[in-house]
Amino acid sequence: MDDEIRKMVAETRGELAVLLAALPAEEWDGPTLCAGWRVREAVAHITMPFRYSGRKFMLELAKSRGNFNAMADRLARRDAAIRSAAELTAAVADNVDHPWKPPGGGFTGALSHDVIHGLDIAVPCGVPWVIPPERLRHVLPASLTERSVKFFRADLAGVEFRASDMDWTLGSGSPLEGAAQDLLLAICGRRLPAGRLKGAPSSRFTSLAGLADGAAGGDLVQPALQDRAGRPLLGQRVELGRLVDGVRGVPALLVQAGPERLDVIRRGETRDVADHRGRGGLM
Repeated sequence: MDDEIRKMVAETRGELAVLLAALPAEEWDGPTLCAGWRVREAVAHITMPFRYSGRKFMLELAKSRGNFNAMADRLARRDAAIRSAAELTAAVADNVDHPWKPPGGGFTGALSHDVIHGLDIAVPCGVPWVIPPERLRHVLPASLTERSVKFFRADLAGVEFRASDMDWTLGSGSPLEGAAQDLLLAICGRRLPAGRLKGAPSSRFTSLAGLADGAAGGDLVQPALQDRAGRPLLGQRVELGRLVDGVRGVPALLVQAGPERLDVIRRGETRDVADHRGRGGLM
């Protein structure tokens, strides 16, 4: 079984390397589904196990006082700033057969890591990367109690996830349908572009930041809380229910972003804008 999964890991990394090599330069500074990370930070994170020895990893972890997510975020930002897109792409391509396994996760954990973060990049970049069902079956959880599900702390209560392209379901409650790989991202706490998921719970797992004011439901998610000069809008008081001209990228309604997760604010409310990066979303 390990040989089979290692082959899948190598195939996933090889496909990701091809995807990255084809990305236009400007896409490397575009957002991913990992809040706060551009493509270059996500790739720096994916390749961290290949570039850091066990001793160096432990030293960096100690600098972050044992907080893995804090360390991963710090290293991703640092390494993304000093390594070119070509260097980061090569770090993927040159390590398709690297034997790294996350602690306690085995080679299945390595496959999950590469599939999820690869899709974090491909989906917002509009790259139609389809993960074969035989790989997804090793990554998709069989139970809501699995460690991989609890790790991301996503609110999955009252939802039955139903894959439209393979025989797989998870949970119970109101049906949420979509491609299996999109449902995987939702389970991992990602918010997907509009139209990829169907069902009453879809708004809980969908980012509608690109829609204009007046869209159905009136709830828009805008995780990149910055003004046009790149300054964060943290700690500022904002009125929701209107288009905010000062947000970079697209006109959008702001949302409250709490320390643990993104919380949609409905129209007409006024709240303080808090830190938008949660503690449970890195892997």
